[in-house]
Amino acid sequence: MNANDKHECILIWPHPIAWLAVCLQEGKYPKELSKQWSHQAALIQKLYKRKRRQVTLEGYVPKAATAAALPLVAQLSLNGAAPIYRLMAHQLTQEDSLLQQAYSYLKASSAHVATWQQPAVEAVEQSLHYLAQEHQQRDTKHSELNQAQQENAKLTEQLTKLQQQHKEVQANNEAHQKQLKETTERLSEKSAQLLETEKTKDTLSEQLTQAQEASAKQSSEHAKLQDHTHSIEQENAALLEQLMTVQEALEENILANQAHQTDLEEKEVKLNWLRKKTKSQEAKLEERKTALSQLKDEHKSAIAALEKALAEQKKETQAQQAAYQTLSKQAEQKEQALTKAHKEAVKQAEQKERALTKAHQEAVNKAASAQHKAQHQQEQLLQEQALVVAQLHEAQEQLVKNTENAHHFKKQADSRQKTINVLKQEQQLMKHQCESITQWLRVSGHRNAAAAYRYSRPFKRALPKQLAMIKESGFFDAQWYCEQYPDVKTAGIEPAEHYLKFGAIEGRNPSDKFDTYFYLCEYPDVAISGQNPLLHYLRYGQHEERFPTQPRQQLPAPVQH
Repeated sequence: MNANDKHECILIWPHPIAWLAVCLQEGKYPKELSKQWSHQAALIQKLYKRKRRQVTLEGYVPKAATAAALPLVAQLSLNGAAPIYRLMAHQLTQEDSLLQQAYSYLKASSAHVATWQQPAVEAVEQSLHYLAQEHQQRDTKHSELNQAQQENAKLTEQLTKLQQQHKEVQANNEAHQKQLKETTERLSEKSAQLLETEKTKDTLSEQLTQAQEASAKQSSEHAKLQDHTHSIEQENAALLEQLMTVQEALEENILANQAHQTDLEEKEVKLNWLRKKTKSQEAKLEERKTALSQLKDEHKSAIAALEKALAEQKKETQAQQAAYQTLSKQAEQKEQALTKAHKEAVKQAEQKERALTKAHQEAVNKAASAQHKAQHQQEQLLQEQALVVAQLHEAQEQLVKNTENAHHFKKQADSRQKTINVLKQEQQLMKHQCESITQWLRVSGHRNAAAAYRYSRPFKRALPKQLAMIKESGFFDAQWYCEQYPDVKTAGIEPAEHYLKFGAIEGRNPSDKFDTYFYLCEYPDVAISGQNPLLHYLRYGQHEERFPTQPRQQLPAPVQH
């Protein structure tokens, strides 16, 4: 199909449940079938996305106008498949998420869609009805076989009677033959009496012919009986083969039921594993929260220590700078004083040089000694200045080291913040997974509870007693329940009955005196038993001194000195 073509085509796709049920009934592998359907759906989606204007999608609907043009699609109806295969197809579609996504896309993009959704309870009832019909057919075949065996026994009895009669006839024939022998001997011995005995001979010959005819008739009847017994044996063999095929079919059904039961048990094990996994993940989340809080505290303490160290180093540098300034001021004051003293000495020497020639050298020596002292003091000041400079260099090096340490600690804090962000993302993912799992468990529990109270007679019988028990207990407050959960008012059901059927599964509390979530988490044996937590507390928990809500922890009284 080109983009410029004006031709249009209609793609009709079969409903996944009907297609899977028919293919399963033909003996094909289930997982390959689901992959094949999803692959075909993906190809149809690609074609529809490319040629959206030229292609229209339609889900096959029974008794549609396209059924005559497409006989293969018309055969894909749930009426031709057995109920057990319908149930298996429904379960496969519920388990395969890719198939559900493809089906939802095709359903949204199609003009007409098949509405062949069937509740699980009806499918189970139909499969049980189908198995009951097979058991009835097996029982009828067993009864027919028993009747055939009884008829066979009767025929064998008749055959034994006929065989006894045949033996008697043979004995009679032997007796007749003996009599003939005797008569022949008498005829040979009494040849003279032949004329008299001709009449008797004729009569005996007639009797012999009659006896031969009777023996021939008996032999023919015996042959007929043998043929009849052979036909009966063939019918018995055919019936036995049919029974063997029926038994094999029943064994296959039993194996299929056992496989279905094993699948259900595996699913229950997976549910328990998911619950354990959610608990372990919650424990890991709590551990990670504690680790995060510890890391945050360590990070805060490290930052506070760094700030304190930086403040102390700043104070030390400021003190060293102030000491350096004071030392430099003292050195300048001493230099000024020395210069003043040198000038005064020079003036005194000039004045005394004219008057005292002898004391000239002494004054020169004194000036030299004073200059030497001044130089010595200046050298001391320079040494002190060098020490102050070295101390300043050391302070600068310490400042550089502290800045490097601060940068290193900042990198550590950034890396820890990154790990904290990663842990937060993992926590959010795990929280989302836990929420999705709990939502699925709640919805499935809601459906199972509704089906149990709707179709199970023991649940219906026990419901009035349970309602009376929780109403009389004082742990259920209908007004509080409706105020806390306004959707109960619009549900059209009594609040106590709503809590028994759905509220406990959804984690709701019957009143402020009983905490459903705390009771299930505090006592895991109640969660494993699957009982209603409030009913368990009223029956067993209050006698075992269990807590209906989380006990409040009171602080100890202050000690009075």
